[in-house]
Amino acid sequence: MEEYSLAHDYLTKLTRIISDENDTRDLALVYYYQGLNFYREGNYTQSMIEYEKALAIQRKLFSEGHSDLGETLRGIGVIYDNVGKYELALEKHLECLAISEKMLSKDHVHIAEAVNNIDVCYDRMGKFEWALEYDIRALEMKQHLFPYDHPDVETNLNNIG
Repeated sequence: MEEYSLAHDYLTKLTRIISDENDTRDLALVYYYQGLNFYREGNYTQSMIEYEKALAIQRKLFSEGHSDLGETLRGIGVIYDNVGKYELALEKHLECLAISEKMLSKDHVHIAEAVNNIDVCYDRMGKFEWALEYDIRALEMKQHLFPYDHPDVETNLNNIG
């Protein structure tokens, strides 16, 4: 837990240094990493606040989309999933996927992660046919990205089985 506190201290100092620069990508990244740090601590409320700050800046800076925007949406979706708000999680993961497919190469790991997160949402919502469709898609992508015995590949195989 001490490392989280240290990370918060450094990120807070960094926020003070760069906050005079208006809304920049760097400031959005600091908010994103603050959100990630709070998430890892289990403080979902504060994590969401930081992610939303990052998202507001990113939407302003990257109206056409950007991989940073996709990652922030993924983080927000994961929080919604963890607190049982699956419809909201699905919405964020679908938006993350759309941006990631637009901005990244078709075989990028972030796309596979977004597809997998959509699968998880559908599964938790009891929409198993949709979940299976996305699970198969995630598996196919991961089989191209990772060795056959990679834990992510094994997890998708287990989910399908």
